[in-house]
Amino acid sequence: MLLVGDIPESVAIRPNALFWNKGAVPEKKSCTIKADDPDGANVTEATCVGPRFIPRLEPTAHVGTYRLRFRVTDSSTPAQVTIRITTQLGAHPLVSVVTVGIK
Repeated sequence: MLLVGDIPESVAIRPNALFWNKGAVPEKKSCTIKADDPDGANVTEATCVGPRFIPRLEPTAHVGTYRLRFRVTDSSTPAQVTIRITTQLGAHPLVSVVTVGIK
């Protein structure tokens, strides 16, 4: 038996991984965060451990859609971290992640 279904994402993040080239001048990059239910979801924060990647969360003109911009402070050596994104879905927090790195 085969079951085919569509499970919607509460919060969609595109792209969910961003990489920069080692030694290159790091250009600004961003991803889009979109809530499936914009009235019931609020993206509250984006955090990162370590000083090499600085995330900045910004609302857009569309309700329930956010832009997560990144600034890289040092691209001289390889690195990879996980950015933790917290969304409040009603009374429940949802944690999503974006991977950023230097290759």
